[in-house]
Amino acid sequence: MYTDSQRLKGKQRHRPDTDNEEEYSQQPSQRLKYDDSTVNWNEEVEIDIEKHKSMFIEFQRKVKDTVRLALACEFKKTAIKRDDINKKVLQDHKFEFKRLHRAANDKLRYLFGFEMVDLPVKEKILAGSRRDGKEVPGSGSKGYMLLNALPEKYNVPELFKYKDEEYENVGVLYCILALIFVNEQTLSKGELEEHLNRLHVTDETQTFGDRDKLLDNFVKQGYLLRKKNNLAANDPNADPDAGIEYYWGPKAKVEIPEENIVNFITSVYNPENTNINKLTEYVYKSAGFSVP
Repeated sequence: MYTDSQRLKGKQRHRPDTDNEEEYSQQPSQRLKYDDSTVNWNEEVEIDIEKHKSMFIEFQRKVKDTVRLALACEFKKTAIKRDDINKKVLQDHKFEFKRLHRAANDKLRYLFGFEMVDLPVKEKILAGSRRDGKEVPGSGSKGYMLLNALPEKYNVPELFKYKDEEYENVGVLYCILALIFVNEQTLSKGELEEHLNRLHVTDETQTFGDRDKLLDNFVKQGYLLRKKNNLAANDPNADPDAGIEYYWGPKAKVEIPEENIVNFITSVYNPENTNINKLTEYVYKSAGFSVP
Protein backbone atom coordinates (compact mmCIF):
# COMPACT_ATOMS: atom_id res chain seq x y z
CA MET A 1 0.00 0.00 0.00
CA TYR A 2 1.20 3.47 -0.91
CA THR A 3 0.76 6.45 1.30
CA ASP A 4 -0.61 9.76 -0.01
CA SER A 5 2.83 11.31 0.12
CA GLN A 6 4.21 8.47 -1.99
CA ARG A 7 1.47 8.99 -4.64
CA LEU A 8 2.18 12.68 -4.89
CA LYS A 9 5.87 12.00 -5.15
CA GLY A 10 5.28 9.59 -8.04
CA LYS A 11 3.37 12.24 -10.02
CA GLN A 12 6.09 14.87 -9.81
CA ARG A 13 7.96 15.63 -13.06
CA HIS A 14 11.50 14.28 -13.28
CA ARG A 15 14.08 16.98 -12.96
CA PRO A 16 17.53 16.61 -14.49
CA ASP A 17 20.24 15.82 -12.08
CA THR A 18 22.34 18.86 -11.43
CA ASP A 19 24.23 20.09 -8.48
CA ASN A 20 23.93 23.71 -9.50
CA GLU A 21 20.41 25.24 -9.33
CA GLU A 22 21.61 28.41 -11.03
CA GLU A 23 23.15 26.41 -13.87
CA TYR A 24 19.81 24.68 -14.53
CA SER A 25 17.83 27.91 -14.58
CA GLN A 26 20.24 29.50 -17.06
CA GLN A 27 20.10 26.73 -19.71
CA PRO A 28 19.43 28.19 -23.20
CA SER A 29 15.79 28.09 -24.46
CA GLN A 30 14.93 25.78 -27.34
CA ARG A 31 12.63 28.45 -29.01
CA LEU A 32 14.01 30.14 -32.13
CA LYS A 33 14.18 33.91 -32.17
CA TYR A 34 13.78 36.01 -35.34
CA ASP A 35 16.38 38.68 -35.71
CA ASP A 36 14.86 41.55 -37.71
CA SER A 37 17.77 43.89 -37.20
CA THR A 38 19.08 43.09 -40.71
CA VAL A 39 15.75 43.88 -42.55
CA ASN A 40 15.54 47.18 -44.38
CA TRP A 41 11.88 48.01 -43.77
CA ASN A 42 11.96 51.21 -45.83
CA GLU A 43 13.10 49.26 -48.86
CA GLU A 44 10.39 46.62 -48.33
CA VAL A 45 7.65 49.29 -48.17
CA GLU A 46 8.95 51.03 -51.30
CA ILE A 47 8.91 47.75 -53.24
CA ASP A 48 5.32 47.07 -52.10
CA ILE A 49 4.16 50.56 -53.12
CA GLU A 50 5.78 50.26 -56.54
CA LYS A 51 4.16 46.85 -57.06
CA HIS A 52 0.66 48.17 -56.28
CA LYS A 53 1.24 51.26 -58.38
CA SER A 54 2.22 49.09 -61.35
CA MET A 55 -0.88 46.90 -60.86
CA PHE A 56 -3.12 49.98 -60.71
CA ILE A 57 -1.66 51.43 -63.93
CA GLU A 58 -2.04 48.09 -65.70
CA PHE A 59 -5.70 47.79 -64.61
CA GLN A 60 -6.47 51.33 -65.80
CA ARG A 61 -4.98 50.44 -69.18
CA LYS A 62 -7.33 47.47 -69.39
CA VAL A 63 -10.28 49.72 -68.53
CA LYS A 64 -9.38 52.08 -71.38
CA ASP A 65 -8.97 49.15 -73.79
CA THR A 66 -12.43 47.86 -72.82
CA VAL A 67 -13.97 51.29 -73.38
CA ARG A 68 -12.33 51.51 -76.83
CA LEU A 69 -13.60 48.04 -77.72
CA ALA A 70 -17.14 48.92 -76.62
CA LEU A 71 -17.15 52.16 -78.64
CA ALA A 72 -15.78 50.36 -81.72
CA CYS A 73 -18.55 47.75 -81.50
CA GLU A 74 -21.16 50.49 -81.12
CA PHE A 75 -19.78 52.26 -84.21
CA LYS A 76 -20.06 49.01 -86.18
CA LYS A 77 -23.47 48.32 -84.56
CA THR A 78 -22.40 44.88 -83.41
CA ALA A 79 -22.68 43.21 -80.01
CA ILE A 80 -19.91 43.57 -77.44
CA LYS A 81 -18.93 39.97 -76.71
CA ARG A 82 -17.60 38.90 -73.34
CA ASP A 83 -15.29 36.43 -75.10
CA ASP A 84 -13.69 39.32 -77.01
CA ILE A 85 -13.04 41.21 -73.77
CA ASN A 86 -11.49 38.11 -72.22
CA LYS A 87 -9.27 37.37 -75.24
CA LYS A 88 -8.25 40.89 -76.26
CA VAL A 89 -8.09 42.66 -72.91
CA LEU A 90 -7.96 40.34 -69.91
CA GLN A 91 -6.17 37.38 -71.52
CA ASP A 92 -4.89 35.32 -68.54
CA HIS A 93 -6.76 37.44 -65.96
CA LYS A 94 -10.37 36.48 -66.69
CA PHE A 95 -11.15 36.42 -62.98
CA GLU A 96 -11.04 40.26 -63.06
CA PHE A 97 -13.98 40.55 -65.47
CA LYS A 98 -16.63 41.79 -63.00
CA ARG A 99 -14.31 44.44 -61.58
CA LEU A 100 -13.26 45.50 -65.08
CA HIS A 101 -16.89 45.64 -66.26
CA ARG A 102 -17.85 47.98 -63.38
CA ALA A 103 -14.86 50.28 -63.93
CA ALA A 104 -15.40 50.46 -67.72
CA ASN A 105 -19.09 51.24 -67.19
CA ASP A 106 -18.23 54.09 -64.83
CA LYS A 107 -15.91 55.62 -67.43
CA LEU A 108 -18.45 55.14 -70.25
CA ARG A 109 -21.16 56.89 -68.23
CA TYR A 110 -18.94 59.76 -67.07
CA LEU A 111 -17.19 60.52 -70.38
CA PHE A 112 -19.59 59.39 -73.11
CA GLY A 113 -23.07 59.13 -71.59
CA PHE A 114 -23.30 55.41 -72.37
CA GLU A 115 -23.99 52.36 -70.25
CA MET A 116 -22.94 48.82 -71.16
CA VAL A 117 -25.96 46.58 -70.56
CA ASP A 118 -26.62 42.87 -71.01
CA LEU A 119 -28.32 41.76 -74.19
CA PRO A 120 -31.43 39.62 -73.52
CA VAL A 121 -30.93 35.89 -73.40
CA LYS A 122 -31.64 34.38 -76.80
CA GLU A 123 -34.88 32.46 -77.00
CA LYS A 124 -35.61 29.30 -78.91
CA ILE A 125 -38.75 29.31 -81.01
CA LEU A 126 -40.71 26.10 -80.68
CA ALA A 127 -42.91 26.66 -83.68
CA GLY A 128 -45.58 24.54 -85.23
CA SER A 129 -46.86 27.71 -86.81
CA ARG A 130 -46.33 31.35 -86.02
CA ARG A 131 -49.62 31.53 -84.13
CA ASP A 132 -49.00 28.68 -81.73
CA GLY A 133 -45.23 29.08 -81.51
CA LYS A 134 -43.80 29.40 -78.02
CA GLU A 135 -40.65 31.03 -76.77
CA VAL A 136 -38.54 29.29 -74.14
CA PRO A 137 -35.33 30.51 -72.51
CA GLY A 138 -32.18 29.62 -74.41
CA SER A 139 -28.53 29.75 -73.51
CA GLY A 140 -27.01 33.01 -72.32
CA SER A 141 -25.71 35.23 -75.09
CA LYS A 142 -22.87 36.70 -72.96
CA GLY A 143 -23.19 39.85 -75.06
CA TYR A 144 -23.52 43.53 -74.24
CA MET A 145 -24.53 46.72 -75.98
CA LEU A 146 -24.21 50.43 -75.26
CA LEU A 147 -27.36 52.20 -74.16
CA ASN A 148 -27.91 55.94 -73.89
CA ALA A 149 -27.50 56.89 -70.22
CA LEU A 150 -27.86 60.67 -70.59
CA PRO A 151 -30.34 62.49 -68.34
CA GLU A 152 -33.75 63.04 -69.92
CA LYS A 153 -33.18 66.77 -70.42
CA TYR A 154 -30.37 65.97 -72.90
CA ASN A 155 -32.38 63.43 -74.93
CA VAL A 156 -33.56 65.85 -77.59
CA PRO A 157 -33.29 65.28 -81.38
CA GLU A 158 -31.35 68.51 -81.90
CA LEU A 159 -28.36 67.10 -80.00
CA PHE A 160 -27.99 64.04 -82.25
CA LYS A 161 -26.86 64.37 -85.84
CA TYR A 162 -26.91 61.46 -88.28
CA LYS A 163 -26.36 61.01 -91.99
CA ASP A 164 -29.43 60.96 -94.25
CA GLU A 165 -28.77 57.28 -94.97
CA GLU A 166 -28.93 56.48 -91.25
CA TYR A 167 -32.22 58.33 -90.83
CA GLU A 168 -33.66 56.43 -93.81
CA ASN A 169 -32.55 53.05 -92.46
CA VAL A 170 -33.95 53.82 -89.00
CA GLY A 171 -37.26 54.78 -90.62
CA VAL A 172 -37.47 51.43 -92.44
CA LEU A 173 -36.41 49.56 -89.30
CA TYR A 174 -39.17 51.21 -87.24
CA CYS A 175 -41.74 50.29 -89.90
CA ILE A 176 -40.57 46.65 -89.85
CA LEU A 177 -40.60 46.48 -86.04
CA ALA A 178 -44.09 48.02 -85.99
CA LEU A 179 -45.38 45.49 -88.54
CA ILE A 180 -43.93 42.61 -86.51
CA PHE A 181 -45.36 44.05 -83.28
CA VAL A 182 -48.97 44.35 -84.49
CA ASN A 183 -48.82 40.90 -86.12
CA GLU A 184 -48.62 39.11 -82.76
CA GLN A 185 -44.90 39.89 -82.70
CA THR A 186 -43.90 37.62 -85.55
CA LEU A 187 -44.02 38.07 -89.34
CA SER A 188 -43.29 35.64 -92.14
CA LYS A 189 -40.80 36.56 -94.84
CA GLY A 190 -43.49 36.62 -97.51
CA GLU A 191 -45.73 38.96 -95.52
CA LEU A 192 -42.81 41.26 -94.72
CA GLU A 193 -41.82 41.50 -98.38
CA GLU A 194 -45.41 42.36 -99.35
CA HIS A 195 -45.51 45.19 -96.82
CA LEU A 196 -42.10 46.49 -97.93
CA ASN A 197 -43.25 46.47 -101.58
CA ARG A 198 -46.15 48.75 -100.59
CA LEU A 199 -43.59 51.08 -99.01
CA HIS A 200 -41.59 50.99 -102.29
CA VAL A 201 -38.73 49.20 -100.55
CA THR A 202 -38.40 46.64 -103.33
CA ASP A 203 -35.67 44.14 -104.21
CA GLU A 204 -33.37 46.89 -105.52
CA THR A 205 -33.87 50.61 -104.93
CA GLN A 206 -31.69 53.64 -105.37
CA THR A 207 -32.24 54.71 -101.75
CA PHE A 208 -31.83 51.41 -99.89
CA GLY A 209 -29.94 49.27 -102.40
CA ASP A 210 -30.36 45.50 -102.12
CA ARG A 211 -33.31 44.77 -99.81
CA ASP A 212 -32.01 41.38 -98.72
CA LYS A 213 -28.69 42.95 -97.69
CA LEU A 214 -30.59 45.61 -95.75
CA LEU A 215 -32.49 42.92 -93.82
CA ASP A 216 -29.25 40.96 -93.32
CA ASN A 217 -27.68 44.06 -91.76
CA PHE A 218 -30.60 44.48 -89.36
CA VAL A 219 -30.21 40.82 -88.34
CA LYS A 220 -26.43 41.17 -87.94
CA GLN A 221 -26.85 44.30 -85.82
CA GLY A 222 -29.28 42.46 -83.53
CA TYR A 223 -32.41 44.48 -84.33
CA LEU A 224 -34.13 41.57 -86.08
CA LEU A 225 -34.17 37.86 -85.33
CA ARG A 226 -34.71 35.52 -88.27
CA LYS A 227 -35.78 31.93 -87.64
CA LYS A 228 -37.13 28.99 -89.60
CA ASN A 229 -40.03 27.21 -87.91
CA ASN A 230 -39.79 23.52 -87.14
CA LEU A 231 -42.31 22.31 -89.73
CA ALA A 232 -40.43 23.90 -92.63
CA ALA A 233 -37.03 22.98 -91.22
CA ASN A 234 -37.98 19.29 -91.06
CA ASP A 235 -39.40 19.17 -94.59
CA PRO A 236 -36.61 18.45 -97.13
CA ASN A 237 -38.91 19.32 -100.04
CA ALA A 238 -39.92 22.71 -98.69
CA ASP A 239 -39.00 25.94 -100.44
CA PRO A 240 -35.80 27.45 -98.93
CA ASP A 241 -37.71 30.61 -97.98
CA ALA A 242 -40.73 28.72 -96.61
CA GLY A 243 -41.23 28.99 -92.88
CA ILE A 244 -38.80 31.88 -92.39
CA GLU A 245 -40.14 34.27 -89.77
CA TYR A 246 -38.92 37.56 -88.33
CA TYR A 247 -39.02 38.64 -84.68
CA TRP A 248 -37.67 41.52 -82.64
CA GLY A 249 -33.96 41.00 -82.08
CA PRO A 250 -32.24 41.32 -78.68
CA LYS A 251 -30.90 44.81 -79.42
CA ALA A 252 -34.33 46.09 -80.39
CA LYS A 253 -35.79 44.75 -77.14
CA VAL A 254 -33.23 46.70 -75.11
CA GLU A 255 -32.94 49.87 -77.17
CA ILE A 256 -36.55 50.44 -78.29
CA PRO A 257 -39.32 50.33 -75.65
CA GLU A 258 -42.60 48.84 -76.88
CA GLU A 259 -44.30 52.06 -75.82
CA ASN A 260 -42.21 53.98 -78.39
CA ILE A 261 -43.39 51.67 -81.19
CA VAL A 262 -47.01 52.03 -80.07
CA ASN A 263 -46.65 55.84 -80.07
CA PHE A 264 -45.04 55.64 -83.52
CA ILE A 265 -47.97 53.59 -84.88
CA THR A 266 -50.65 55.82 -83.36
CA SER A 267 -48.93 58.95 -84.66
CA VAL A 268 -48.99 57.55 -88.22
CA TYR A 269 -52.45 55.98 -88.23
CA ASN A 270 -54.30 58.42 -86.01
CA PRO A 271 -56.98 60.09 -88.15
CA GLU A 272 -58.86 63.15 -86.97
CA ASN A 273 -61.50 62.75 -84.27
CA THR A 274 -60.16 59.28 -83.34
CA ASN A 275 -60.04 58.24 -79.70
CA ILE A 276 -56.33 57.82 -79.11
CA ASN A 277 -56.92 55.51 -76.12
CA LYS A 278 -59.02 53.12 -78.20
CA LEU A 279 -56.43 53.14 -80.97
CA THR A 280 -53.65 52.39 -78.48
CA GLU A 281 -55.73 49.56 -76.99
CA TYR A 282 -56.30 48.11 -80.47
CA VAL A 283 -52.54 48.18 -81.19
CA TYR A 284 -51.74 46.28 -77.99
CA LYS A 285 -54.45 43.70 -78.72
CA SER A 286 -53.01 43.20 -82.22
CA ALA A 287 -49.65 42.53 -80.55
CA GLY A 288 -51.21 39.72 -78.50
CA PHE A 289 -51.50 41.56 -75.18
CA SER A 290 -54.52 41.08 -72.93
CA VAL A 291 -56.05 44.50 -72.49
CA PRO A 292 -58.77 44.84 -69.78
